[in-house]
Amino acid sequence: DTVCFTGELPDRLVIDQGGTSDSPITYSGISQATVPGITARADHIVIEGFVVAGADSTGLWASGTNIVIRDNDVSAVNRAGDDVDAIRFFGDHITIAHNWAHDVWANPEAGGRPHVDCMQTFAHSEPASSHIRIEANKCDSPDLRQCLMAEGPHDVEDGASGIGNS
Repeated sequence: DTVCFTGELPDRLVIDQGGTSDSPITYSGISQATVPGITARADHIVIEGFVVAGADSTGLWASGTNIVIRDNDVSAVNRAGDDVDAIRFFGDHITIAHNWAHDVWANPEAGGRPHVDCMQTFAHSEPASSHIRIEANKCDSPDLRQCLMAEGPHDVEDGASGIGNS
């Protein structure tokens, strides 16, 4: 099944319905739907072709199993919390491919000096990530400190838990 979006969505898109391993659900912005952020907590999904602009703290956030995040344009993410990331992901068997993250900034006027990452995962509030494929993404912003920040489940300084290796 494919769910298509067009136009401008006024609020952050929340995806909480997934498919099966044989039949994932594709959520498509058809390279024209603009949304101020996406939060996905579902298994067996594809998130593709969205223009994610003006999100608070995280442009595209996903947690689950068998997730594909591809062909999205993520920009104008700014600080509303303690961190700023274009894409944040958690779970198992995730592919992040052909996305463009640009104009992501720390917004120090909102307080503090957060680090700005293109992609980030960690293991202290969500499941540790494993079997991740990251390919052909473009990260372009003067405030980006790291293209990829990945912390494993035994990173005790950040309160991580779980089993696994980085």
